Amino acid sequence: MQIDMPPALARRPVHRNGPLPIPWANEYDEPKGVARADFTTVNNDRIIEAAESGLCGACGEELDHWVAFVGSLQSAQLHSFGFPPMHEKCARYALLVCPHIAQAQPRRVPRESSYARRRDVPQFWDERRPTTWVLGITHDFKLLDVMGYPVFFAAPFKEEHVFNYDEHGQLHQVI
Repeated sequence: MQIDMPPALARRPVHRNGPLPIPWANEYDEPKGVARADFTTVNNDRIIEAAESGLCGACGEELDHWVAFVGSLQSAQLHSFGFPPMHEKCARYALLVCPHIAQAQPRRVPRESSYARRRDVPQFWDERRPTTWVLGITHDFKLLDVMGYPVFFAAPFKEEHVFNYDEHGQLHQVI
């Protein structure tokens, strides 16, 4: 499946090691106006801003009426997500190009995230790479504090799209 980069993502800064746009929610503001990207964690300040201002976690621009969440099968079943809602086009693009999602075995060695060292994380969070990803489309969500972590709870989905890895480790839509 081929998809063009959404214009809103094309306006984002790109990572120094490649042509991929830096997701807005993974960007951290540093002194002197410099931004730093951390692909292993989501910026909690940006999570709150996304929820309060209705901004896309991928591009940082205003969301439409329908929003998309991407997560594991368990996240979709519980309607709970750690990454902010996105435009559907931004979410579909992320499913195709984000190394953490699009490839069953990304080249980067994952570093331990800050919540992996804590014992009090929400029990529905799991650091293992899902074998199945779900793109859910909804019109509403709430951001709640769960054990000190911001968690998005999506309203019931009007559509769900399921993605699995093929024998070559590439992600493909199956439903």
